[in-house]
Amino acid sequence: MREYKDCYIAYLDILGFKELLKKTDDNLCEYIAGLFDRIQEEYHITVNRTGKHLVDPALIKQKIMSDSICIYVEASVPNALAGLIATCDYFQVRLSRQNAPVLVRGAIVRGNLYAEDDVVFGQGFVDAYQMEEKTAKYPRIILTKAIIKKCSCLDEHGRDYIKQFTFDDDDAFVTVDYLYLFYGLSHEKDDWKCFATYVFDKVEAETDASIKGKYLYLQRNIKRAIKKYVDQEEDSHV
Repeated sequence: MREYKDCYIAYLDILGFKELLKKTDDNLCEYIAGLFDRIQEEYHITVNRTGKHLVDPALIKQKIMSDSICIYVEASVPNALAGLIATCDYFQVRLSRQNAPVLVRGAIVRGNLYAEDDVVFGQGFVDAYQMEEKTAKYPRIILTKAIIKKCSCLDEHGRDYIKQFTFDDDDAFVTVDYLYLFYGLSHEKDDWKCFATYVFDKVEAETDASIKGKYLYLQRNIKRAIKKYVDQEEDSHV
């Protein structure tokens, strides 16, 4: 009998993936697949003062399905939700560093999931997919406040990470704050400046109202992320 497991699940859609493939051949696919091998190895931000990660990287799994990615971790794992948010955070940052930034839209839920070899299904997977497709709207990864409030497996480190690297969006969803992480890691480097320039140029040049709305959303949140970072820097020096 197939075993379903209670998991935190992120369903991510790589926006414009088909057009990107035409420009990059198979390189983009290789790059995306390799990100998950490097995310926890290259960054220290998910490590607490004792040198311990939020979640053992080996416990965070992923399935890549063309332009869609399912990332999941069993809900019983300590800090499971925080570890999943951190993985989404880093994934978005790395894709945003491309010369032509790759944008992501997605959703995080809790639900039952069966995942074995190339097979992944379950109500949790369906819920995450529908939330991404019908609700996320912009290049962002969203979750509800309720899923955070009901999460009982967070320690102080996990709670602090979620508080610092998410924000309450205008439509009352909680959004993974990868722009804040991106700015904090890279604001003195060319990759952040290139990303911001790319977005602002798109806002000025785009004529399709739907696409323009997505870049206006990013533009607003670039400004918000910078202000958040600067304000926290000033508070730390008071």
